[in-house]
Formats: sequence, structure tokens, C-alpha cells
Amino acid sequence: ITDQDEIIAPVSNAIIEIGNERYTLNINWQEDSNDTNYYLIKKQMPDGEFRLIAETTDHYFIDDDYLVPNVNYNYQILAVYDDIESTTVEVSAVENRGLSGDTDKNDIIDGRDIENLARAYGSEYGEENYNLLVDSNYDGIIDGNDLIDIGSNFALTY
Repeated sequence: ITDQDEIIAPVSNAIIEIGNERYTLNINWQEDSNDTNYYLIKKQMPDGEFRLIAETTDHYFIDDDYLVPNVNYNYQILAVYDDIESTTVEVSAVENRGLSGDTDKNDIIDGRDIENLARAYGSEYGEENYNLLVDSNYDGIIDGNDLIDIGSNFALTY
């Protein structure tokens, strides 16, 4: 960008708080100028890439989509004005409520969780059988590490 007038101020005071509902993260920020049409929210996926998950005119976003406990989630927030994006502001947080391995979020590790793991076992992020809720360590592969979470928490309730 060569014209100084085309630089968009990034958001400020971006924070993430644990949501009121379990398996939710609330992302909040402030706008430093009145020249924003909307905001883009990107989330880092298991393959390391940031993917667009929301476009909003609000100064907040609630992520309640496929969150599992004890995973560090990274987000980027960009202000947009006339199709020009600001620099990226990054925030991260961990949703620590719930049980690792509770693939159906029913608050108990049981046979259903093992069945969900079996259906996705060996799949990688982006493949048809891959399931974000089964990938308890968010590494992009449904494997023995995810089985360990189910096994070590088996029969526990939240």
C-alpha cells in the first residue's frame, strides 16, 4: 500500500474469555477508527493454516464450533474497509472445561466415544472421515494419541 490513506487501523484490546456455555470462547476487541466496514475472524486449524470462520460487523465473536477441552486455539482478527484489510491481531485461549476424549460432548467417556474414534481412526484433517471432536490433541490426525485420551478418561463424568 503506497497511499497512507489506504492503511486501515487494526483492532485493539483484543481478548478471549471463556464463554458462559461450555465449549465456547468469546473473542472481543475495540475499533481504533470509525473506518471499518466489517471484521474477519480466522482460526488456526489442525494443519496450521488460518481459515476464515466468520465475517461480522460486531466487536465480538463467539466460537462454539468443534471446540474440545485443553487445546490452545489461535485466532486472527482483521478490520476491513473498502476491501482493504488491516494488519492482523492474534489472540489465543484454551477451553479447559470438559473431558478430553468426550467426542460426543455428553459428559461421560463411554463406548460411544470409542465408536466415534473407530469411525475416524487413521484419518487426517481434510479427509472425509476426519472429525474435529475426535482429534482431542488437535494435531490433524486421529490416532493412538486420541485413543489414549479416551482410555485414560474412560468412565469418567464431568
